Amino acid sequence: MQIRRCVTGLVVSMSTLSASAAEPDHRIEWRGVSHIGAHDRLPTVPLRTEPFRVRFQTLDNDLTAASVRQFVAGAATRMFEAAVVDHRGPYAIWEAELDGRDVDQLQYDIEMVDGNDVDYLGPDGPSDDADPANRFTLDFVTLSHAPLGATPTSDGVVFRVWAPNAPSAYVRGSFNNWSLTNPMTRLGEDFIALVPEANAGDAYRFYFDATNTWKSDPLGRRILTSSSNNSVVVDPSAYVWTSGTFTPPPKKAMVCYELHIGTFAGLNDPFGSAPTPSRFVDLTARVDHLAELGVNVAYLNPVIEWPGASSGGYNPLSIAAIEAAMGTPEEFQEMVDALHARGIAVVLDVVYNHFDSRNHDLSNFTGPTAADNIFFDSPPASTPWGPQLDLDRDRVREIVMEAILMLFEEYRIDGLRVDALSAFSWGPQPDASNELMRTLNDLVKRRYSDKLIIAEVFGDDPWFTRSTSDGGLGFHTQYHTAYKDAVRGATLAGISARPVAEAAAKMSGELQGLRVFNYFELHDDAWPLNGNQRAVVALDSTAPHDSPLAVGRTKLAHAVTLLARGVPAILHGSEWLEDNGWQYFKIDWSHKTTYRGVFDFYRDLIHLRSSRPALFTTGSADAYHINDARNIFAFERWEDGGESFVVVANFSGQSREHRIGLPRDGRWRVAMNSDETRYFGGGDGSTGMLTVDAIAQDGFAQSTSLTIPSATLLLLWHEPGRCTGDFNGDDIVNLGDLALILSQFGETGPAIAADMDADNDVDLGDLGAFLAVFGESCAN
Repeated sequence: MQIRRCVTGLVVSMSTLSASAAEPDHRIEWRGVSHIGAHDRLPTVPLRTEPFRVRFQTLDNDLTAASVRQFVAGAATRMFEAAVVDHRGPYAIWEAELDGRDVDQLQYDIEMVDGNDVDYLGPDGPSDDADPANRFTLDFVTLSHAPLGATPTSDGVVFRVWAPNAPSAYVRGSFNNWSLTNPMTRLGEDFIALVPEANAGDAYRFYFDATNTWKSDPLGRRILTSSSNNSVVVDPSAYVWTSGTFTPPPKKAMVCYELHIGTFAGLNDPFGSAPTPSRFVDLTARVDHLAELGVNVAYLNPVIEWPGASSGGYNPLSIAAIEAAMGTPEEFQEMVDALHARGIAVVLDVVYNHFDSRNHDLSNFTGPTAADNIFFDSPPASTPWGPQLDLDRDRVREIVMEAILMLFEEYRIDGLRVDALSAFSWGPQPDASNELMRTLNDLVKRRYSDKLIIAEVFGDDPWFTRSTSDGGLGFHTQYHTAYKDAVRGATLAGISARPVAEAAAKMSGELQGLRVFNYFELHDDAWPLNGNQRAVVALDSTAPHDSPLAVGRTKLAHAVTLLARGVPAILHGSEWLEDNGWQYFKIDWSHKTTYRGVFDFYRDLIHLRSSRPALFTTGSADAYHINDARNIFAFERWEDGGESFVVVANFSGQSREHRIGLPRDGRWRVAMNSDETRYFGGGDGSTGMLTVDAIAQDGFAQSTSLTIPSATLLLLWHEPGRCTGDFNGDDIVNLGDLALILSQFGETGPAIAADMDADNDVDLGDLGAFLAVFGESCAN
């Protein structure tokens, strides 16, 4: 028997299989099948006689046909043929349009066909046989198919709120002059009301008259903290997306850029001024900076409503409302759309482990008694930062999951970084917290396998990224404490770099590859609130904090991080030697000009990391050379049957002439040298083509002697072919190689095969050098 868990209308399989490609084979892959009623119906809340569309998701190429079957009074009335209308990642999106009916209640299920296999999908999940008890229900009298919150319809807005112990409730707002003219109807543990006079943009609050209690909507999309925490009706379908259905880059190629929107724009900014905090529209106007840098994941600090205007985002007062000081939900959608249009995924930092202790509307939700305090224990479970929701209550966990679904479905967020897992798994409600995280990750496995879910947790316990079917929490990746501590120790304190090499090249055990999230400096490490400062300031306390030591060591640390096995991340401003502390100050855009070479270094390195399979998270690695006396190491990154790179890092304070073994024979060049003048370095160290000597070293038959300045990284690249100009490796310089140099003509950057003079561009000089050897054989 297959076990399933139902969460806010979505059935989540507990299969160990994750979503992947399928094909017609007379067997429907249940692991990729999903339909979330509220999010997969258009409109979300159909009314009596109103036609509506039903969408559902399967693995791509899995079905040969599908239909939605409609029932009235238990009897089938029509079958509506479904068709594939879109694709996203490994999924096909199917849709059928159903007629409206003048009935009190209507039901439907989904019939799926893969050759000889016919299965059915209902609210309890997929099944081999049709079951009258497993059908989605639309009740046009009670509107029980409406989700919690405020949902615009074709005839006003339907409001729904969870209030199990309140005897009565009203929705009061600008649409009724804040009067008592719209009482709500009891529906199970909820109250519900359709208000024809209400529209998107109206302000509202729920009112519990028995206790004279006013509350904002727990799942409201917008809250006006400057106006008594009034909620605002938002139509999430109003925004017209322009970038189409977006599929994030493969996880193995992701490079994450942590970005605090509120301090991103406006300081010495060539794009113009911006208020404090800067807003969604300000990031939208600057997305080309991220595209130029080459990062493919914008990892955003929290954007859920907090008290006041400026914050790091780690003191939420809402579960779902987008921070009003940064803009409207539509402007947030527009920002995500602009990032997607440039191929950049959006991962959002979310804080569900605690709430702001001073100013939120969830405590004592329906009145002053303990029974009214439905969202919290009495007294609330505590964390170091504020009270924690009563996650032992199923409905509270379901509401959190609904907020997550809103992020995925309405805002098209491509992943989450879940804040402070320590307050969950080792906090006051560990069992319920872990259940919530497993529910999240099982949902992602079934419906959103292309999204990235990051666990912010320290200690390197593989349980957090172990699959839920094996008893773990099922995160894709977690903070890599061993790597972070090692690289910060070697960079800031000058201690041994051996642990850096070992963690960067780790290939064994559960916690390696995609399961580790590597970084040298993120927000906590540069936040004055924590007593911390940017690494360049720690290394050089005198302004402008750009000594050769500060520049060299920070470039070295970030570069090793980008080239290590794991999912890499950098903090905004690192690309231009930012020295302002995180969140307290805006990043200084003048640094992009002053330290253009630093920016170019990261741009070139990120391009390689995100485009060359040998450097992907899934590429192989071997730390084959570690010299403790000199604090120098080298590790190889390679793809079986593909390219090979060698990362050489000098963490010492001295320039060294140093010999290392080369893991492959043939031709090698220095693809990047962090000390080159074009990268704001001193201009020392090995560059260009290397002399490969038949001198055994590190277990290899060949080696090379390198000049490695202090605090410098050299990235070596094994060139294709056995001789100059033989780009395709067929041992002769011929028309096939000419075709490649012509296809790469005009390209710039490191490690380009046709860049024969190793000057980081393919130009007439390279073409001339190629023609000089045209027709030669590598055997000569």
